[in-house]
Amino acid sequence: MMGYGMMGGWGGFGLIGLIFQIAALIAIVYLVMYAVRFFSGNHRSSHADDAQKILAERFARGEISAEEYRSMKEQLDSK
Repeated sequence: MMGYGMMGGWGGFGLIGLIFQIAALIAIVYLVMYAVRFFSGNHRSSHADDAQKILAERFARGEISAEEYRSMKEQLDSK
């Protein structure tokens, strides 16, 4: 008797098959983590940049005072 299964192990390749499966699982987990980080990071920074730009434009047009600008800018920076 050779162990688990008829072919001697995981996937029919023994220890090599097990190592390959673990490597494939690690690669998939890494790619999913990278994709989540990539897509969530880009959306978050673009929204923050847009808000900063709108705030600066409102200040430049005189729609808000310097104090209001500083207060709003602090709130945006803290998010």
